[in-house]
Amino acid sequence: MTIAWTKLSSRSAKAVCSTGTEAIVQPVQASATVAFSTAVAGNTVTLRGNTFTAIANGGTPANLYQFAVGTGGTADADTGDAFAAAVNATTDVHGCTGTNAAGTVTVRAVEYGTGPNAWTLTKVGDPITLGAAVLEDGVDISGVPLADVGAVSVKAEADTKTATLTGGALTCYALNTRTMKWNRYADGDLSLGAAYVGHAYALGVTIPASYIAWVPTGVTISADGLTLYIDTFETDNRPTSGRAL
Repeated sequence: MTIAWTKLSSRSAKAVCSTGTEAIVQPVQASATVAFSTAVAGNTVTLRGNTFTAIANGGTPANLYQFAVGTGGTADADTGDAFAAAVNATTDVHGCTGTNAAGTVTVRAVEYGTGPNAWTLTKVGDPITLGAAVLEDGVDISGVPLADVGAVSVKAEADTKTATLTGGALTCYALNTRTMKWNRYADGDLSLGAAYVGHAYALGVTIPASYIAWVPTGVTISADGLTLYIDTFETDNRPTSGRAL
């Protein structure tokens, strides 16, 4: 099972869990494919309102939004290379990169998250096939950011107020911003121990990470699910969410 994360503020978040054992949600960049099959001059691909136009093989693009089609046995691969190069040359405008594989170009958002899932992709010309009309499958970064944070508080609360949570732990993860993957941070794990209805923990931030998150592991819930509330405290000890736990 996976957690449904939502932001409480720019620095705080809640995680709605359906069971007492959940998985961390890895962030994902939204993407879609553009496949070329003997494309011809005049065919176009439009990404977020920016139109890329195919020109004849051997032609010299007049601007960064033109790409030459290929010919012969490597036509589709060559066209894909040219289109991907055009996308990469204009990344700062539309926020995407292009990677070609044998004439099928994967257009991928630079940023992680669900926002780019709404970015449009259209085409003109039957030799071009789009994998989708918008970029797809972007997944937001879970947890909370740690910039200028002095401490973090995480609270596990049963959704049914009369229910109890027993045993298990809140398993901690830190985001590696180089790989954009969540890694286990065992020093931040919190043991729940005896049964309770709601409890708050606080710990100092001592890890070189940009985001931190917790998920329940082996927690027994007497009814329904549970919600984790994660709040950060700035270095001057003011709670960023405005709510004391």
